[in-house]
Amino acid sequence: MKLYGERFGHGDTIGVLLNMDYGSLSFSKNSVDFGMAFDGIMGEVYPAIAFYSKGQQVALVENSFHCPGAGDVLPGSAPTFNFDQSSDVLDLMSAMLGGEPLTGRSLNRAYRYCQSWLRGCYYRVKSCCGPEMQVKREADCANLSVGQYVSTPRGNACVLGDAFGLLWFDFGVNNGAWFFTYATVRQNALRGYFRAVNPGLPNKEKKSVGLHTYTRCIDGMTFAHFHRHVRELSQGAEVNKHIVQSIDAASELHETCAWNLDAPTLIAHLDDTGLYSGVLQPTHESAACRVSLILMFNEDLLRGFPFLVNTHDHHQQNCRKQSAMISGLCPHVSRGRYRSKVTLLRGSIFGDTKHKLFRLFATHTMTRAKRAEDDYDYPEDLPQIVINRLKATTSPAMINQEAS
Repeated sequence: MKLYGERFGHGDTIGVLLNMDYGSLSFSKNSVDFGMAFDGIMGEVYPAIAFYSKGQQVALVENSFHCPGAGDVLPGSAPTFNFDQSSDVLDLMSAMLGGEPLTGRSLNRAYRYCQSWLRGCYYRVKSCCGPEMQVKREADCANLSVGQYVSTPRGNACVLGDAFGLLWFDFGVNNGAWFFTYATVRQNALRGYFRAVNPGLPNKEKKSVGLHTYTRCIDGMTFAHFHRHVRELSQGAEVNKHIVQSIDAASELHETCAWNLDAPTLIAHLDDTGLYSGVLQPTHESAACRVSLILMFNEDLLRGFPFLVNTHDHHQQNCRKQSAMISGLCPHVSRGRYRSKVTLLRGSIFGDTKHKLFRLFATHTMTRAKRAEDDYDYPEDLPQIVINRLKATTSPAMINQEAS
């Protein structure tokens, strides 16, 4: 431990410089730079000021704040969920429950999702910002390739791929992946960054084994074939349950999430268990269609459920406004109807998805407990417990939480 900076007092101007490209935070006093104070910064960052005695105050220097990107929401997270997406989710759930078959936009979306999964175009990662996302396995910038270890301003990292027009990297930390803009990659490549390092390290990109076995299934599945298989989706809810159980087992066996199991591995696992073929005896093509739709349903659930059930989070007000607007514009996209469909489809939900949703609600649906109504003289600083009420998803917004 060493001292940083120097004493400051009345009349001094303190500068704060946050560089999210380098992950560094530094301070200055009256334009004299103290150098870097912290490095390796990732994820959401909030400004804060600590006072140590009464009467202290600070003032922001006019026109001194410049932080492009501040307040931006990560694309693909719950606050960006919109009317069309919520309607698509309900269409998919209705089809899975035996209602109207998928048509139009929803059917096209499902077909594209199936093709992308069969070809292994995406890899699922957790971002430092919190939400998980599908990263496209391509990096068309500065001669980078997916799975390659390169030097970056933040240190050495593995190239993951593209998501939302950003290039994502794995820095080997537990809190998830982080990104650079393509412009930042090109600029820093001229300074010697984003070049291959440690070529002896194993490639992090997991290659599919036996993919040629399913080449005909991938290349030969037309939109018409897919549409025919989708019509069978509502047949056999018990089959979906067995598929999910098998996928959960395969995820545990390969120590990865369901989305990162390639099609050959997953379908071969279904063949080995006999859970699927013993009931419907499908072709690999129809099996792939059903599995891809279950994957898409679980992904939609993780994205849309926090939004449509109106949970309490950092973007609570924005979610509520959009949720109310959607319910007003289209009554069938109501939170109650959404939750009831999820209940009926619980057999099609992965164990990992249920765990993540449980943690979400356990974190965001808490109410304060009443103080004990007895004659004991409790200390004033006695920590108050909180009670998780998973059904009361809107309870944190209530005025009188103790009475709720």
